[in-house]
Amino acid sequence: MQEEEELKVKTGNNILLKAIIVTLALLLLSIFTLHAGNGSPCKLDNEIPVNSGCPPGGVSYITWEFKDNFVRLDIDIDIIQFDASKYFYLQFYQCVIGDDIFYFGIQNRADENDQMLIFSRWGTRDLAYVEANVAEGGFCQSDGYEGDFVGVRLPNFKLRNGEYTFSLIRDKEDDEGTWYKYIVTEKSTNTKTWCGSIRFDKGAKISRVGSTWTELYGKPWPVQTYRHLPHWDIKVKSIKGDNRFPIHATSFYTDPRWGDHIPMEDISYNSSENSIRIRLGPDVVRKNTARYLF
Repeated sequence: MQEEEELKVKTGNNILLKAIIVTLALLLLSIFTLHAGNGSPCKLDNEIPVNSGCPPGGVSYITWEFKDNFVRLDIDIDIIQFDASKYFYLQFYQCVIGDDIFYFGIQNRADENDQMLIFSRWGTRDLAYVEANVAEGGFCQSDGYEGDFVGVRLPNFKLRNGEYTFSLIRDKEDDEGTWYKYIVTEKSTNTKTWCGSIRFDKGAKISRVGSTWTELYGKPWPVQTYRHLPHWDIKVKSIKGDNRFPIHATSFYTDPRWGDHIPMEDISYNSSENSIRIRLGPDVVRKNTARYLF
């Protein structure tokens, strides 16, 4: 009897010890999983893989398809949160007008502590093709470091949380071509700001297929880890070409240079609002894969 009791005690102790070991193993596994997940200290302190120490470059992309080409583009943006600590470019539409590539958007300039409106076209370096808002501090640019291009810039534009309409509108024609102007409307005050205008081929229209994208650019960060990603939260409430909505939209995360290495970004589509939200930051968890939105 005594031997049986001792055997039962030993067996019970062995079962208890195994239970403790399994519990500790599960606890350690859960801790490891937590620290390896998005937003965790382990992942956040990893260095972002980039080329030559530069910031990551392109981050989030949306490709739009309209039924027809058009002469006026309006994109309604709700700035929910923006972080001025890093250089960041929000590009509203890139494609071609006629046969010439263009883009327009807004850059956050960290060192200058401002935001700058930007509108460029490629295929020439002739400053006769551009008109800047000189009265408000705007200027023209002609260069060749990204291929021959000219553009207009308007620095000291103070972006705030709230709703804006960023518009590209056919303006006028002359003997040399058709001009398009870049206008920003702050919805809360109905304040309109002219960034500048650029000339394209006569009669040229905006292509029905184009893209919206975001970019981290500028000089290398002192510590370039996921923890130091800027916080941006932007909603595309609508985009219209000649007052018509696009027929299709697709989201992407990949940049050819470094692949899908920032999991702390998310592009979501709200079908009831027909809006698209772009979020970036160390606290963002990706819930939506790159996909066909509508």
